[in-house]
Amino acid sequence: MLRFFLSAPLHTKVLPGARNMDVAAREAGLSPHIKCLAHTVNLMSQAGLNVPRVSPLLGRVRKVVAFFHRSATATAVQNLLEIASHKLIMDVVTRWNSSLDMLERYLEQQAAITAALLSPEVRKNARQLDTMGSTDISDAEEIVNLLKPLKKATTVLSDEKSATLSLIMPLKSMIKQSMTLDEKDSTTVSDKKTAILQNLSSRYTEARVRYLEVRPAYIILKPA
Repeated sequence: MLRFFLSAPLHTKVLPGARNMDVAAREAGLSPHIKCLAHTVNLMSQAGLNVPRVSPLLGRVRKVVAFFHRSATATAVQNLLEIASHKLIMDVVTRWNSSLDMLERYLEQQAAITAALLSPEVRKNARQLDTMGSTDISDAEEIVNLLKPLKKATTVLSDEKSATLSLIMPLKSMIKQSMTLDEKDSTTVSDKKTAILQNLSSRYTEARVRYLEVRPAYIILKPA
């Protein structure tokens, strides 16, 4: 280490991003401590999914998915179109990526879902469903595309063989770049990007950012 003018290893504590964990770490004298980026990605994604135009859309998709899970007839009609035989996915509120999976599967099965809901044997039992129009479908497609960089970040952070602390700043930069506002963005995309960026900016203080900027060289040289 002396060859590279490095001092003894400085062990960093990685903690969930909840405010109570911040307080606990300070009270216990656990310094420095870094907020877990995977948890941060989940929190910022949830913020994006809760914007006014996105949350109701997810609610409508959940109702359709729940109906198909309950109705063997609807599922049978869905399978008649011979689109990839995939069951619709119900998301889990605490796992943002499950909402992405739900939307992707819904879009894949959209033609089969529409045909099933219009069929006489299914329609009589599906009158209360608020189905999705063309604008909703476009919004769902945009949401899926917007969430893909966050899914990529989550996948990278799941690697058990790399020192992921050194990836926080590059991934944070990638996420910020992918959420850059564009004048061509729809209202849905613009609102979602803004919510994600605002949530992200509050997660890492200036001191933590400086610490992460100077430590990666050592982390890369000595990951364990």
